[in-house]
Amino acid sequence: MTKNIRITYFIGFLFAFLSTPSLSGDSESNNGMIDKSKEYNRALFKNMDKNQDGEISELERDLYNKELFEDMDKNKDGKISELEIDQYSKTLFRDMDRNKDGKISELEMDQVADDQAQKTEK
Repeated sequence: MTKNIRITYFIGFLFAFLSTPSLSGDSESNNGMIDKSKEYNRALFKNMDKNQDGEISELERDLYNKELFEDMDKNKDGKISELEIDQYSKTLFRDMDRNKDGKISELEMDQVADDQAQKTEK
């Protein structure tokens, strides 16, 4: 799986988590996050829609899931362990931490989301 898809997947996870109203308690503060989540959904859709026909078939869904699974299954044993998920998350974090300060700022998240959106528009 490409780094592009890996980061798109991770951003989606973060946006889905952060835009849940019950987690923030303030729907107004989530508007920007919800907008970014919509951008992510469009990028994910384009990544999954391999033949660009505007629909995701079962085959396309299965292919995307297979690529994601294979990317996470580092030892290729057909299973994903907790250690492999931890390693996968750390790789994604390092990819997003653009200034390598050990933290992901809102600016870095925006930059990564913008990069993903631009890559899928091409």
